[in-house]
Amino acid sequence: MILLHPSLYRPLFSYLFTVIRYFFFPQYETMLLRRRRVVNVDHELDVLIPYRPQYAGIYLSFIHMWIKSLQFMYTEFGGKSIPYIADFFRQLGFLYREAYAVYRVCQSTTRRPKKISSWRVLLIHLADPHLHCVPSLHVLVVCFTWIKMRDFLLQEKSGNYHKTLDALYEEALVIIETIIYMKQHSLNCIAAGLFVFSRLFPHCGFSAEKFCSELFTRLEKPSCKNEVTAAMVSTYQKLDSAYKYYTSCGCGDYKTVLLDFLTEKPKHNIFINS
Repeated sequence: MILLHPSLYRPLFSYLFTVIRYFFFPQYETMLLRRRRVVNVDHELDVLIPYRPQYAGIYLSFIHMWIKSLQFMYTEFGGKSIPYIADFFRQLGFLYREAYAVYRVCQSTTRRPKKISSWRVLLIHLADPHLHCVPSLHVLVVCFTWIKMRDFLLQEKSGNYHKTLDALYEEALVIIETIIYMKQHSLNCIAAGLFVFSRLFPHCGFSAEKFCSELFTRLEKPSCKNEVTAAMVSTYQKLDSAYKYYTSCGCGDYKTVLLDFLTEKPKHNIFINS
């Protein structure tokens, strides 16, 4: 599809450059040179969620989710969808740059099991130095994909796409569940990711509280479900309240809120390999 439409070349390669420059490179830079502050963001309730390495394939599918979504748009609408796909790439890159505004000041990590049980787990550990946890780009990307697909498909009158969008919403929930089961993120990371998404797209009709309440009901239904979802909602609401206070007094934005959230825990400050 991209090869047939030169207008997509620049948005795509700009996005790929952004991922390398603002997501991967800073992590390896810190891992090798220890240039940035790194904070542990584990939530005390993370231990209630078991480690499930068998979900590695679903965890990795967040990339496939947006690729197949764009392919669906192109299959359904052909050339009409190309400007929208180009805009999708541009906004996807925007998400990575916004997250980097936090990462470049303070990176974050969680306790991740070192046991390698499959080639997919090995791939995750090799590709991801695990230093960009807050905000979670997994959360941002899957929520963004669902919202953009919803906005595009619902404006089209040529078919009923509610089932397609419902399936995509379910997929977003499942993928976000796996980031906890894979111990790639904490409950704090999900709350922070939803907080950033709500601030970047404040008028999209997305409810973070509703989204949290629906987590941990697809892959498994742990007995701690109510406890952990309540914790995520509580963290989200604290971040949102801080944002409203900061903006009302003109002393910061959502990035300031996240940085304060990270740095108010000095006992958790660590440096890689120290």
